[in-house]
Amino acid sequence: MKILGHKSPSPWPVSVKIYRLLWILVSYSLFRWSPPSWNRWRNWLLKLFGAQIDDIPSAPARVWPDADIYH
Repeated sequence: MKILGHKSPSPWPVSVKIYRLLWILVSYSLFRWSPPSWNRWRNWLLKLFGAQIDDIPSAPARVWPDADIYH
């Protein structure tokens, strides 16, 4: 990106950009299109991408398919 003729480097390394792109693809395909009752599936996907979720077997965390997750 050029700002007033100067090249400003991105603060994010390429590996983070690729990881983020993968999350966007998974988010809009597997995460959003899962049925509302598939909480464990969405929790598993989030944990796969590094989320820390306190998932107790008797009361699993509920993350709805339309949740917006950025980082």
